[in-house]
Amino acid sequence: MLPRLVASLASVGSSKDGVIAVAIVLFGLGFFTVLTRRTAPGALSGTALMLQAAGLELVAMHHFGGVTSSSRGDGALVLASLLAAASGGNAAIAAALVLMGRRPKASSAAP
Repeated sequence: MLPRLVASLASVGSSKDGVIAVAIVLFGLGFFTVLTRRTAPGALSGTALMLQAAGLELVAMHHFGGVTSSSRGDGALVLASLLAAASGGNAAIAAALVLMGRRPKASSAAP
């Protein structure tokens, strides 16, 4: 089942519509995660998914020739790089919040 799914996703990624579909699914999963998680790390991971979907869309539009934002068309790649950095920042903050929550509490009893 899984190899068939991977093969179908690989064939989808070769067209503009397939990449758009994958980006829409990623964004939808991120949006659903933000809406359903009650903790900050869960919501931040959903935000990271949405940022990655936007970056994927920008890179796909640049690859398939749909970007005319600058004379060379490099604006989309710069913006996608900034989105990837922001998403990495979200992941780092989420990891720090999880680690802070698992820290052992100091005991109030005096030795």
